[in-house]
Amino acid sequence: MMKEKMSRGGRALCAVTYVWAGVSAVLYVVMRLSTPFAEFFNNTVSAASRRAFAFVTDFVPFSVAEAAVLLSPVIVILAAVWTVKRIKKYGAAGAKKVVAVCLAVISFAASSFVFNGAAGYFGVRISERLELDTSDPTAEELYSACLFLADRINGAVDEGSIFSDVTGASVMSSSVAGTALQIESLYDSFSDRYGFPQSFTSIPKVLVTSPLVTYTHISGLFSDTTCEVNINTNYPGYIVVSTIAHELAHQRGVAPEDEANFMAFAVLEEAHDPYLRYAGCLDAYSTLAYSLYKTDKKLWQAAGGRLCKTARDDINAFSHFYEKYADNKAAEISEKVNDAYLKSQGTSGTVSYDEALILITRYIAKLRKP
Repeated sequence: MMKEKMSRGGRALCAVTYVWAGVSAVLYVVMRLSTPFAEFFNNTVSAASRRAFAFVTDFVPFSVAEAAVLLSPVIVILAAVWTVKRIKKYGAAGAKKVVAVCLAVISFAASSFVFNGAAGYFGVRISERLELDTSDPTAEELYSACLFLADRINGAVDEGSIFSDVTGASVMSSSVAGTALQIESLYDSFSDRYGFPQSFTSIPKVLVTSPLVTYTHISGLFSDTTCEVNINTNYPGYIVVSTIAHELAHQRGVAPEDEANFMAFAVLEEAHDPYLRYAGCLDAYSTLAYSLYKTDKKLWQAAGGRLCKTARDDINAFSHFYEKYADNKAAEISEKVNDAYLKSQGTSGTVSYDEALILITRYIAKLRKP
């Protein structure tokens, strides 16, 4: 049986990934134990790492993360064939090389998560930065916030530049790239006033498999491994706009889902473009109105009565659109995996997406103060 030796370059590369993984493991523990350290790391090392990763993947015109998922069956098969050949030809030495390579790949993925996204979960919370109360809002407070949003939605529609298709769904005022550039400018303006989130420039990638991905109920995804923002364009326009803003928040170091949802509303609500303002406020209204419906149906009906026809048609169009994708195994699996991941990072799981309603309600109350 022949003896196989890994090349010097291969050994060095594996060694580097192992060391990086070891350092990352220590850093991750410290992040979870120290908010000041997590905040510092997120604003310095992670910010630089995200920019470096995005700089590389921005040169690729398609989503690297999506391509990796699509090619995963082929990769697995090729890896299996390679493994069998190595072991058959070199025995234990071949198996050792296979294990070394697999550990290097796993180490790279885990370290990328620690350096690019993990710290954001354990830093200073947005509620502290903006001095927002985090107690559950009352029905009256939700109602007041819904009225504010309804007025903002109606005001955007009154400007006369929002159009709908035959289903009643509103149509985006710009492309994904054009919308992202506008939202990045809004983030810069917000950051100038409040000191966060971080500045960043990167164009989102449109998912080629958007119609299929919709079955998982995923409207967008930020990949820690590639630092790409991936957008599902199969969703109605206002959801796509809000999703772009949400995922761009992740790219800027805002990791918790409730905070990313809040940031999407906070920046879109200030947009000069009526459709961006409309989209951000309508998505936020849907979240708050659902909670109000469960709390006080009379106030929910009163709030809904303030919405213009364009907005009501848009909400109805989304309901009809969603019926096709509502219940399926892919969504169930996706929900469980995402819930487990979010809970592992110290959040309340997928329910945290809806917990943004607390931040949004309190922020609106702050905006309304003279």
